Amino acid sequence: MRVLFWLALFLLSGATAANANPLVSAIGSIVAGAQAFAASSALGAALVRLGAGIVLSSLARAMRPKPRDPGLQTRTTLSGGTNPEWIILGRYATAGVLAAPRLTHGASHEYLTHVIALAGAPGHGLLRMAINGEWVSLGTTPHPDYGAPVQGKYQGKAWVKFYDGTQTAADPMMLAKYASHPDFPWSADMIGNGICYAIVTCKYDRELFAGFPQLRFELSGIPLYDPRKDVSQGGVGTHVLSDPATWEVSENPAVQIYNIMLGIPLPGGERWGGGMAQADLPLASWVAAMNACDAPVTLAAGGTEPQYRAGFEARVSDEPASVIEELLKACSGEMADIGGMWKIRVGAPALPTLVVTDDDIIITADQSFAPFTGLENTHNGITASHPDPDALWEAHAAPPRYNAAWEAEDQGRRLVADLSLSAVPYPLQVQRLMEAWISDERRWRRHELTLPPMALQLEPLDVISWTSARNGYSNKAFEVGAVVDGPRSLMQRVSLREVDPADYSWSPTQELPASSITPTNTLPAPVAVAGWTVQGVSIADAQGTARRPAL
Repeated sequence: MRVLFWLALFLLSGATAANANPLVSAIGSIVAGAQAFAASSALGAALVRLGAGIVLSSLARAMRPKPRDPGLQTRTTLSGGTNPEWIILGRYATAGVLAAPRLTHGASHEYLTHVIALAGAPGHGLLRMAINGEWVSLGTTPHPDYGAPVQGKYQGKAWVKFYDGTQTAADPMMLAKYASHPDFPWSADMIGNGICYAIVTCKYDRELFAGFPQLRFELSGIPLYDPRKDVSQGGVGTHVLSDPATWEVSENPAVQIYNIMLGIPLPGGERWGGGMAQADLPLASWVAAMNACDAPVTLAAGGTEPQYRAGFEARVSDEPASVIEELLKACSGEMADIGGMWKIRVGAPALPTLVVTDDDIIITADQSFAPFTGLENTHNGITASHPDPDALWEAHAAPPRYNAAWEAEDQGRRLVADLSLSAVPYPLQVQRLMEAWISDERRWRRHELTLPPMALQLEPLDVISWTSARNGYSNKAFEVGAVVDGPRSLMQRVSLREVDPADYSWSPTQELPASSITPTNTLPAPVAVAGWTVQGVSIADAQGTARRPAL
């Protein structure tokens, strides 16, 4: 039996972070159990009858996982020793975790030092920083002790020094200023091996800093392996699977999922993810998905952007499967297990691999047909929220998409699907996903039927073209959701869902205007008091000599 990835996820309950084996063994048990379950004719028939019920639309799959807050996950700098570690995929932001108590130095203790851990793996990069709710620019000439100076109103008042996790020695400023600290002495072994962290130094200014400054950091993610850049896999580039030093940062969600399936190396030798063999991820399927994500899309303002990108803050304590779910939403993707091989499709359905007519259907086997879905599962409008980098990565609502004609078809009701796209910090990409999903959602037809052995090559995510006089179809496309092999007859029991690649076509004219407010904190200009002036005078003694200054 061949099953879809989301079905395996729905059944999977024990896959967690740093060790790869639970994820692989759990999914393997599901597939093996399903195969054994289908082997019995009676139980196999029961399983087959579930088919039409589990073939979901793209929108239904996007709504199925438990929603995750689409805004910044770590909004304020955390403290304490029980916070989970995390890594950044693509581009994302975090407030980090204090790696040490806030420390002070200087003649009057006017310098405040923050040591903030930002990610639990090496290779991240600092893109920009926010102080007290606004993005700041950094100078290019570093201070010899404190690092890059913050420009603008924080000039001479704030600096940042960034370590990407590959450092091999403790910070010299921390050693010089805090080696003899009475409560938290900084020693030479405080290197932070494999930890990405920042040291932020602020000079006291009661107008700029009424309290501890609120800090946020936008990071580029960890380097990832891309098989398209590995010559041993037929690619062009310098990537080597066994050498992370050759990898590069990628916002491509298919590349990110591929690395999670392989297992992402962490400091200490652990791996976070599936720990699968590269041979279990068919290169043709994955490269096609990666290329589809990178395909350029024309923008109304001119230029292009990749069709699908993703940015995500993944906690090491998260189930890898739950992170993959979010990344699949970012590329309208789906995965299927094909006898232990994992196949992926992103965006529009594939071209048909099989053409059938009514004459090809095995009429002695039972069939099911669902022409419509229930009202509770019907949608004619869509809203979505996503992280907005310009608004400090807080949640932002995309322009809603409604359709008056569909509302009329649904008895004048506005039935809105609400989505949380926590891995899509790209407003126009969110609009493209919303348009494709709500269009695809209106294709309700589901079939479950049996095909002869000529359909042996069919796999989940394949598409068939069906011409049916009985149903009024002319080369109508259906995506295969599940396949059950007849062990003796070789008949193929398939679950089908109506699809149309045109739902994923996009024109710049479909862009809706969206607003994004970049937070700033401009100090108000001095205000003169009307009708009041001050003049300096002198107070004289009895002899008329000026003795005291006065106003």
